[in-house]
Amino acid sequence: MKDKLATTHNIANKGFIGMRRFVARFNVLCTLIGNRPQSLTGHIVKR
Repeated sequence: MKDKLATTHNIANKGFIGMRRFVARFNVLCTLIGNRPQSLTGHIVKR
């Protein structure tokens, strides 16, 4: 029972770390888009 719980926790932890990385990458992308001229940002959003 104890081993099963530990394995589940490890899987959940890996998923959480992956999510954190995805969010960090997404935030960087948003920052890059935000720093560009407004017209270019509008073009990206329309797509």
